[in-house]
Amino acid sequence: MRLPYCNSLFKEEGIVGGVDKVRLGDGEYVRIEGPAMVEVLRGSLYLLGARYEAGDKVTILRARRIVAKAIGDTELSLVLGPGGFADKPKAGEEMIDEWDSKLHDITTVIEAILRNVKDWFREEWDQDLDKFYTITESDFKKLTTRSTT
Repeated sequence: MRLPYCNSLFKEEGIVGGVDKVRLGDGEYVRIEGPAMVEVLRGSLYLLGARYEAGDKVTILRARRIVAKAIGDTELSLVLGPGGFADKPKAGEEMIDEWDSKLHDITTVIEAILRNVKDWFREEWDQDLDKFYTITESDFKKLTTRSTT
């Protein structure tokens, strides 16, 4: 259900000057379309791949739609601009947890690949690189001594 500007399903605190206070339990979602400004009043919010704590604010631009997930009991201040809305998605309607899980899997694979490439370079190139970094004492003196001419 769409929530129009300055009118909300979140009636716990009522509407004061276009500001809604939204309470979310642990693991609950809120879907917001901008323009909107979200402030975390209490608790934590997982939003756009980052964790926001009490006192943090996030601006959602016009025509951008995001889904946020409460981490623990959370209270938000939600200011909706003209055309902005917010609602609570039904179970299974949003896939934020699935996306987060897939992102973690992809990151783990990339980290493993980078470790293997680094190990390969170390094995293949370390022996050859040692030749380039071996400097005799006389070469060192030439490099570190100022020329007087």
